[in-house]
Amino acid sequence: MSEESGRTGDDGQVCVLDPIDGSTNFDRGIPFFSVSMCVLDEEGMRCALVVNLATDTWYEAARGQGASRDGERITVSAVTDMAEAIVGF
Repeated sequence: MSEESGRTGDDGQVCVLDPIDGSTNFDRGIPFFSVSMCVLDEEGMRCALVVNLATDTWYEAARGQGASRDGERITVSAVTDMAEAIVGF
């Protein structure tokens, strides 16, 4: 499944693909745009890959296996007080 082409095939798994996630950033020369993809199966999200094309930074995640940035495991913050947190979306 792609933002541009819709859904193709039907084998029980779906790969959702955004070939240029952050196209406005790309167009304006802001170095934060990526290829983003996620494989979904009958249980939900199975694995995902995001590659920042401007910095060649790779983020990978798989169900039950955690996530990594350029091959190094990443974890969520230990901050529990919202007054100390930085929240972005």
